Amino acid sequence: VLCLITNCFNLTSLFIDPINGKNEVDCGKIESPCLSIDYSLQLANSQVPCELVLLPGVYTGENNLNNNLNNEINIRGQGEPNEIIFILEDSSNVFIIKDNSNLQNFIIQSESIDTIAIVIENNNENTIVNISNVHFLNFGGSAIQAELNDNSIIELNKCSFENIKGSNFGLNLINVKYFENSLNKSSNLIIRNSNFENISNFASLIFTNNTNVELEMIKFKNIKINYAILNLKSDNTIEKAANVTIKFVDFENLENSAIYLIANVLIFDHIRVIGASISDYSQKVSAFFYFICLQAYVSNSIFTDLKLLGIENSIFNSIILFDPLAKVNYFTHYSISSYDIYNVNFTNNNFPSIIMQLIAINYIPSSTINFSISNSNFIANTNPNGIYSFLSFLNNAYNLQTLQVKINSCQFINNENFGSGGAIYVTGNSLSYIYVQSSIISNNLAGDYDTPCGQKTGGGAFLIGQRATLFLISGNVIQNNRARSLRGYDQYVSGGVAFCCSGAKLEIIDSIQINNNSAPMIDTFNCGSNTPELHHDIPECYYYGPKEYCSSPSFDGKWWFWAAIFIPATLFIAFIILVIIIRKKAQQIQLEQF
Repeated sequence: VLCLITNCFNLTSLFIDPINGKNEVDCGKIESPCLSIDYSLQLANSQVPCELVLLPGVYTGENNLNNNLNNEINIRGQGEPNEIIFILEDSSNVFIIKDNSNLQNFIIQSESIDTIAIVIENNNENTIVNISNVHFLNFGGSAIQAELNDNSIIELNKCSFENIKGSNFGLNLINVKYFENSLNKSSNLIIRNSNFENISNFASLIFTNNTNVELEMIKFKNIKINYAILNLKSDNTIEKAANVTIKFVDFENLENSAIYLIANVLIFDHIRVIGASISDYSQKVSAFFYFICLQAYVSNSIFTDLKLLGIENSIFNSIILFDPLAKVNYFTHYSISSYDIYNVNFTNNNFPSIIMQLIAINYIPSSTINFSISNSNFIANTNPNGIYSFLSFLNNAYNLQTLQVKINSCQFINNENFGSGGAIYVTGNSLSYIYVQSSIISNNLAGDYDTPCGQKTGGGAFLIGQRATLFLISGNVIQNNRARSLRGYDQYVSGGVAFCCSGAKLEIIDSIQINNNSAPMIDTFNCGSNTPELHHDIPECYYYGPKEYCSSPSFDGKWWFWAAIFIPATLFIAFIILVIIIRKKAQQIQLEQF
């Protein structure tokens, strides 16, 4: 493929044998290979070949390291990758690439922690570097360091990075920077079908700047990184914000390792995160996935057995934190942002699953943030340290943003939050509208770790804060939710279903409520100047007090109540009439027989 890209149609190959080869003027044929790479490159520069073929052996020493690839070239190991081995020495590289190149089929090892295996110094536009079936094993330096120009691509395929321990906190395993970019141009990092396993002591596993990133069919396992597994950044203008696509990626057994990214559009599909923990985080924002982006699509994914250990100073602790306004200069040219979550499961985690944070520190134009969650499950999650629920929306953008959230066909079951709102928490200084439809909110538990509305708190299922409106519409089942005090002050904890603060609005239409405890089921507390508003279509005593206090409630206009009375009564009357008819018929038969 690279030969076609580089117009290299007359394939010339030079063979290298580090054991039996000889550096002679006419070396390079399969029957008389050269001995070292540096000598072969001298011949390559004069013959302009497409390919250096590495025969089995160990490549090390000054004649096989620090190789400058100034022209277009392919370098290929012939045989199994474990038969062609590069061993790095102190302050050495294998290749310094400055043009189109294709590297494949060998192993790189290092006995030193002060190494960079492959350096890409790209001064040309439209440069392509392909690295395939290359394995970075048992070394302590950086694998790839690159500076790219416009429209350049680095692609890794079928590579592995295993048993690697970095040398310091500032080192990245893969480091890709793109500085000289122009409007409507970009650089790209693509990694497919690769593994990262048993890696520690790096600042980031993969760091990029202003670079589009595509990860597909990747596995990260047993990773302990000082900052983030993926640290994908962009400069301070939306024109340079990258697009990120992450598909079919597994994260397993992570420690202090997160994903931090700034992007224009994020696609996050078929992700599985199993068994991870965070015990310290330099930014004091303890999220496994910290997204600053205009559009995000998270789908078909699983997050389970994630733990937050001993962090008390962090403001936001979550699995996914959406924070589009963290650095508002990124997005001053755009007025609409959207986030879609579809078919995602959050189970058995011990801190909030999703937090949507809108905190504007500078002026930006008024805008609307659209958030959609559908066919997703939040089951058996626990939040012992934090304030917020497993699904939280914090809109503190001071009248600049309107947040609209649609939750459809989801399940919130057996979640336990030591703070207010067992399932959903929404509050802020700007307008927020949350619509919940055809969902099950069951067996959730809230406590009084925080008191968002003065001294009183609660909300077994929901905490609705200032300027927020929650619509429970059409087909929700809300059952067995409960609020309780962790400190023995039960008189200050209420709202088996919801707790509404000043300025909040709650509307419940055509939803079923069963056995929600902690009377009253919906409580309000006017801790500000605006009284909470409630609108519903079920008897007041079912909301404001225990069921045993319901006596002769008014059911005017409730078809389901009248149906519950008339249908059994009609059936009973029909049964009596049928019995009478049968008896009369029997008497008539007896008379005829007589």
